[in-house]
Amino acid sequence: MAELRHLRYFVAVAEELSFSRAADRLHMAASPVSQAIRQLEAELGVDLFVRTTRHVELTAAGRRLLADGVAALQAVDGAFANAALAGRGVLGTLRVGSSPAARHEVRPALLSRLREAHPGIAVDASEATTGNLCRELLSHRLDVALGFCTEPVPGLARRVLLHERMHLFMRRTHRFAGESQLELTALRGDRFVVPAEELNAGFNRRLRRLCREHGFEPVTVVAPAVWEDEEWPPGADLVTLATERVARNAAPHIHTALLVPELYLPLEVVWREDDDSPILQRFLEVATPAPEPAP
Repeated sequence: MAELRHLRYFVAVAEELSFSRAADRLHMAASPVSQAIRQLEAELGVDLFVRTTRHVELTAAGRRLLADGVAALQAVDGAFANAALAGRGVLGTLRVGSSPAARHEVRPALLSRLREAHPGIAVDASEATTGNLCRELLSHRLDVALGFCTEPVPGLARRVLLHERMHLFMRRTHRFAGESQLELTALRGDRFVVPAEELNAGFNRRLRRLCREHGFEPVTVVAPAVWEDEEWPPGADLVTLATERVARNAAPHIHTALLVPELYLPLEVVWREDDDSPILQRFLEVATPAPEPAP
């Protein structure tokens, strides 16, 4: 049965038009090269070369096999090389999900570092709420995710990438729309816009805990997109918490104010704890934690 080595020997002879030069190129004796070519001809049932005492010429079958053989060997060599690259985690596709709050600066900067370090890695990026990101990780529809306020989930590993300072986010019709910074107690009578529990229970728990620490129980209303005020119900008394990057990219009719005392929320990288794929490891290598904010 013809083997890959037979094709390599044939291409060497066909390109050199000399068994001795082909043998030198292959770093082997001429006799096994000649024997391998005869085995290949016997299997194909055709002559690949016209041999004389003075020279070697390709037959029509030989010319056809040379054209196809070179392409085949290039494909095989490419497949072997790609397998080695994939095994090192520097070639392939990584499915990265992120929460809407990470779309500004954080995700683009991180993916840019990944492309610079490993240009062979293609990224399939998507966006979802933190709760959905965790579910998609567990169902193997994502490889890694970036989310705020993630809660411990069995089967998922996580680490803090950075801490974002929180701002208050309100319409310009709000009574505090002229303030540059606000204490949470000033919003005791306002309604806080929150995501549905199944979408980001961690955010909601942090908000309730924070308000209780300031002496009140928050009144909450659920909106499908917390940082898109078009999705909010009517009312000038609506507020929510937003990260600094979301606040910097807020719509013109939205007012943002610093929350005082300062509050920071962690943006975390989350992945399946049993995923030891090399391509994930390359991502985690560039997703290095930023220094924690000074107290």
